[in-house]
Amino acid sequence: IKTMTTRQQPLIIGGDMRADTPGHCAKFGTYSFLELNINKIISTQLLQSNEIGNSNAMEKQGFIRCLEDLQQYDLRPHTVITDRHLQIAKYIREEQNDIVHHYDVWHLAKGLERKLLPLSNKHPELRPWLKSIIGHLYWAPASTPSDLDEDSKQNIVLAKWMSLTNHVVNRHSHDNEYYPSCIHEESPLDTKWLHEDDIGYKKLKEITLNTRFLKDVKKLSTDHQTSSIESFHSLILQFSPKMKTFSYKGMLCRQLLAALHYNENSDQEFILDGDDDPKLYATFPKKKHKEGTYSIRTKKLIPRIFIELLQEVLHTIFVLNYVFCD
Repeated sequence: IKTMTTRQQPLIIGGDMRADTPGHCAKFGTYSFLELNINKIISTQLLQSNEIGNSNAMEKQGFIRCLEDLQQYDLRPHTVITDRHLQIAKYIREEQNDIVHHYDVWHLAKGLERKLLPLSNKHPELRPWLKSIIGHLYWAPASTPSDLDEDSKQNIVLAKWMSLTNHVVNRHSHDNEYYPSCIHEESPLDTKWLHEDDIGYKKLKEITLNTRFLKDVKKLSTDHQTSSIESFHSLILQFSPKMKTFSYKGMLCRQLLAALHYNENSDQEFILDGDDDPKLYATFPKKKHKEGTYSIRTKKLIPRIFIELLQEVLHTIFVLNYVFCD
């Protein structure tokens, strides 16, 4: 907080909620604000469903409480990046309209993939295009300059996304001033192009050019995403697993400890090899098992907070007990 009050840069906030159980019957919800420029948790609020009214209302209330928490320190977000939560979007639009609101691309891509997978099962000609379509959704905002004004960015992102329906039928010129033609190299000769008369292609257009979906595409963030908050949520699982039940105070203490742990190690250094390059290791996520692929990650040092806690425990066991016995 002290760092941000002295900085002159605008606050770029990522916000998201984690429920203690899956589904719509969660008892506790943790809403957190992460400052994306410095990768630090700056506010985290624990909510209880019977306090709010129901579990569906916890996310909006958590967002409001995080904003109020920042106001105590005279901090005001310039930009907020969240998922596509309708209540939060309406609240920002009507009551906090000076805040620029963007959507995280991962949440939008996840929803799109859920619709395209069943469609590809009915229309096999779409299967080779699934990865490219999802990749195109990531590319559209990522390739758009972030120093443009908001209207220009939104129009360019939207134009790039809408070019998809032309590209898949081997048409690479688009009737759009913001993105008049594809910028890729010549496509391979064996590309399996779709045909405009195919039912699968028509269904694909209905999904990708849906009016509400296009509105969400325009609001995609071009430079920051909320993946760091997802990492923080994964870290909370180490302190409060969803398979176990905790009291309110127990959840709160574990949540705050997770936030301290994250902030202490968010800039943790990598372990280097003999050539001063980061050491790498392979992971095999469940989602990628069917494809036989893996992810490459970098090894980091042991979290500092763990070392300090271990030193404190050893000091208590060996030093204080020894003095007491004497």
